[in-house]
Amino acid sequence: MEQYGEFTENVNRLESNLATVRAVWKDQTAITYDAINENMKVFVSQITAHLENSVAGYNAVKQNYNESQFEDELNRLEAKVAAV
Repeated sequence: MEQYGEFTENVNRLESNLATVRAVWKDQTAITYDAINENMKVFVSQITAHLENSVAGYNAVKQNYNESQFEDELNRLEAKVAAV
């Protein structure tokens, strides 16, 4: 019976320590992740803005030039580059 009591005490101590760890995680560790998460949000918004600008630019070009004109211009520029 003595061993059972000691075992129960150890289990209770572990549960108490686990509660402490969870509290520290939420109160301290999670706070450090907040700054990381905020930085990630900034980077994602910047990447998204570049993507949106690229798509908008692509769509503007696509609306203003028909495909054959665009291909002709690309071929002309490629010929100029090849000539250099």
